[in-house]
Amino acid sequence: MGLIIGLTVVGLGVGGAVVWQIGGDQGALPPRALEPAMSELGMFEKPGMWKQTGRFKYPEANRTMDFTAIDRSYWTLGGRALMQETKYVVDDGADHELTVKGWNPASKNHTYTLVTDTGRVVTYDGEWVGMDRTMRWEIMHPTTNSLKMSVNFREVVPRPDRKRLLTEYRTFATVLKDVVVDCIREGDYPGPDEADHGTPIREELRLLGEAGTWGERQFFKSGDDGETEMRIKGRARWAAGGHCLVYEGVVTEGADAGTPLLWIKTYDSEVKVYRYAYFSTEGVVDHYVGRWDPEKKKMVWRCQHLNSSPSEMSSVIEETFTQSGYKTWTFKVREFGKIVVEGRGDSRRMDM
Repeated sequence: MGLIIGLTVVGLGVGGAVVWQIGGDQGALPPRALEPAMSELGMFEKPGMWKQTGRFKYPEANRTMDFTAIDRSYWTLGGRALMQETKYVVDDGADHELTVKGWNPASKNHTYTLVTDTGRVVTYDGEWVGMDRTMRWEIMHPTTNSLKMSVNFREVVPRPDRKRLLTEYRTFATVLKDVVVDCIREGDYPGPDEADHGTPIREELRLLGEAGTWGERQFFKSGDDGETEMRIKGRARWAAGGHCLVYEGVVTEGADAGTPLLWIKTYDSEVKVYRYAYFSTEGVVDHYVGRWDPEKKKMVWRCQHLNSSPSEMSSVIEETFTQSGYKTWTFKVREFGKIVVEGRGDSRRMDM
């Protein structure tokens, strides 16, 4: 679902693009940017195929563990975000992560959202230190820290085809884990194709929806204004690790036509809730928590604070899955408890 609540459209400003072509009369999906849309994103590494070699060090246990990883990255959201999918290979198997990096012009901070293979979603704010060519990341979401653990996370990017990741996990004065990763770019990567798509690794994930090409209608109103219609087209795919559903789309009709869309949904197997991260074109990430109602076949998403809104706003989205390849949904946005925007819509798969 490509909700566009509280967004302000800004020009794409993309240097070049490759268009996803879909067979038949389904038309073209969103342009895939070849360059960042903003100069502030130039601090990040160059997208492509990357190889990682690293070591986990556990000082308290006097133990180390070496690993390798393959990282694939490309520009998304009209060149406003860098998406990376990483497969780690360690002694006891393989893990997958997905990250999205961006830039928030309002706060003048870089952003980094991590989706782990267990469905944990963490967003960092970053500060670029040009003298050291280092990005220093600080956790912003979740705001609670039940483990009472701090994370010192840095990325050193001496040049576009090299980087080093340094992460230290500690509780008070005790270092629990220290991670050093060296990364080398090995070639270009045009973006995911069918061969890069995964399948859901947990049964709970299947309740999030289906991979495929989707056409959507959205109707919404604010205050006493009449209802406004918007049309959206996009593609949902399972990440290579199968741990999250990734949607990339574009508004095709309506006042915000041309606006790119990006969201990621997953299931947090540790906390036993669903998670939904919506990435705005303004570099802001809205975090929803979802719960499934088996009797009504409905997913209810709640966001206590819309970061994309300038004031204290919350949002509730209800998705109803009536049949394969089709769903309906409603949403309400409240400001200090009062409904200020509400709407409805439906989504239908176009490639069935």
